Amino acid sequence: MGFSIRNFINNDAFSYGGMTSALLYDDNLHLYAAMLNDIAKAKKYIYLETFTFGKASIGRKFLTALVQKAKQNVKVKLLLDDYGSWPQKSFFADLVAAGGTVRFFRKIKYHPNIIGVNNHRNHRKLLLIDDKISYIGSSNLATHMIGWRELTLRLEAAVSSLKQVFMHTFNRASEPIYKRKKRLLPVLIGKLKIIADHPSLRHLAIRKEQLRLIHSAQSSIYIEMPYFLADRKLRRALQLATRRGVQVTIVLPTKSDSTLVDILREKYFGKYADLGIRIYFYKPDLLHAKLLFIDEEEFCFGSANMDYRSLWHQFELNVVGGEKEITAQLVKHMHGTLKESEPFIYEIWKKRSILQRFFELLLTPFRYLL
Repeated sequence: MGFSIRNFINNDAFSYGGMTSALLYDDNLHLYAAMLNDIAKAKKYIYLETFTFGKASIGRKFLTALVQKAKQNVKVKLLLDDYGSWPQKSFFADLVAAGGTVRFFRKIKYHPNIIGVNNHRNHRKLLLIDDKISYIGSSNLATHMIGWRELTLRLEAAVSSLKQVFMHTFNRASEPIYKRKKRLLPVLIGKLKIIADHPSLRHLAIRKEQLRLIHSAQSSIYIEMPYFLADRKLRRALQLATRRGVQVTIVLPTKSDSTLVDILREKYFGKYADLGIRIYFYKPDLLHAKLLFIDEEEFCFGSANMDYRSLWHQFELNVVGGEKEITAQLVKHMHGTLKESEPFIYEIWKKRSILQRFFELLLTPFRYLL
């Protein structure tokens, strides 16, 4: 899936440059092939930041490609989350020997408060090549994720400003979670706003954009999320939207890779249905795209989920904008997702077991950690 943006005029004095082309991927097999093709053409540098870097065939393909470029004197920097990737130093030994640099974000520490100390994770997905190409979205790099439905944007643009975003985190990968962070301003590429968010109980830059968009909706709100646990402000915003006559649609995976989230999300389905919100479940594989699409005109997507973990505990990266060329492709993506999804049935939900209801209540106090 792809499109070109031609003759783009940058009228924003604060932008870092206009886009020359953009491609939207929702299929990991094609995305990985495109990434590997761009990596093979790199001349100056490759900066890769991801939550999960698998050790099976896909991870080995990417590692081999990165080693080859490092041997060609291309600067290779790899930033992986210590929890998401479960590092094995020996796996990356050839890359380090070739001159590449591999860092693991906030290594898991054994501590009496093991959850609190290790809770802030780097969930961003970013690939930068030669100040010319960037990939931003929801996709990790792992063999078992090939069939997942994702949403990743490839930009050909002046992306040197995104290099600063990467280096800001790369240089602080080992800092303790309690150290105060300098906040990064949004990066503007053409009319796209790219927000690099970090854990906070106050700033919540991505969430503010999500709420702004929802409050601005006139006709439709479309949400795709693998993990959807709405906080009070988000639930209220959706409620107000339905009262305005806005049609709200939420698409979730039939089953995600987080059983606890799947159990807890069931508790709220009846309330959403009572508001007139349409809920669908994606059937073929795991839906991992994280998309908010307003009136088929404005969008916010990237690595951030609509749950407490993304809201308070994770470093995230999202793209916000309203370019018609991109929204046209998002409409196609949306229809493709809905075509493979089944609607929520209220009568079946009401008949869920006592055990299911018990675990919903049991997990509710822990929703801030899921």
